[in-house]
Amino acid sequence: MSESEPFKIPDLPDKIQLTKSQLPTSINPGSLLDVQDFQVKIQAAEAEVYGVVINSFKELEPRYVDRYRKEKGDKVWCIGLLSLCNKDHLDKAQRENKAAIDKNQCLKWLNEQEPGSVVYACLGSIGRLSPLQLIEISLGLESS
Repeated sequence: MSESEPFKIPDLPDKIQLTKSQLPTSINPGSLLDVQDFQVKIQAAEAEVYGVVINSFKELEPRYVDRYRKEKGDKVWCIGLLSLCNKDHLDKAQRENKAAIDKNQCLKWLNEQEPGSVVYACLGSIGRLSPLQLIEISLGLESS
């Protein structure tokens, strides 16, 4: 298929469409043989692991977490969302298990907002959006 032709991701709770150009290069190497070889390596690696850790939490994506747990035999642990914005190792080490911002301060700010006025947008850790798509999403969020 072409780089811009949309296709549906199978076996998900919602209808999600992507284009080939939006896929990470690790699963979009080019030839069909490369993809099949990569899938075989993934399946072999998954067969050896005890479980999977996910950078999300069940309350945010319950149907997806439930589906993944069903597929993985309930060996799925949600530990996030983890902030990936601060990559300074010393800062992270000094912070230990503490959040970069105060939870109560966030909740206070959220509670002060008009009902329905805050939008949480998560584009995923491997999302591949073109600059035009990102601009369009931001303009849509801003105008909503």
